[in-house]
Amino acid sequence: MPDYRFKTTAQFEAVAQHLSSYHGISSALASKRLHALKAFQGLLGDQNVIFDFTGGVHIEVEDDLEYLGTLTTGGAKEHA
Repeated sequence: MPDYRFKTTAQFEAVAQHLSSYHGISSALASKRLHALKAFQGLLGDQNVIFDFTGGVHIEVEDDLEYLGTLTTGGAKEHA
């Protein structure tokens, strides 16, 4: 994975824990949003994506990251 100026991970669990701790977004809600975002973008459910710790979701394209969307849209109040 290329080196970027912001912290990234491919581990959903790490981002889900961060979003829960710092944004009040449950893992279940983050997962629901991730599946909806992948479907909207035409990606398969098991297709690998890269997360940043603000909730951004990216896909690697030719040694760069393409932004797909965020897991924080809608805040913490929406139910999973």
